[in-house]
Amino acid sequence: MDALLTVEFADGQKNAAVHLPFCPMFQAAPTIDTTIKTNLSTVPDAAVTDISVQPFGVRIEVRRPPGPPTEIQLLIHAEEVLDENRA
Repeated sequence: MDALLTVEFADGQKNAAVHLPFCPMFQAAPTIDTTIKTNLSTVPDAAVTDISVQPFGVRIEVRRPPGPPTEIQLLIHAEEVLDENRA
């Protein structure tokens, strides 16, 4: 599954969290890849700082230096890890 999420930051805000629910949910927690798609010259120190993954969704925290209001776009890729031993 692929998704593009927009994380909005208010004036001076340093941290923000976004939630992406999975419907239908995965059978187990998927592997997650995140990529910041925003031009890093506008927010050079933006970073994904924490990811909490469950079969029903993911919570992603993004950090940036305090600054003016801005948006950061994240490309999310979630993939179920197949268990070869499962019948």
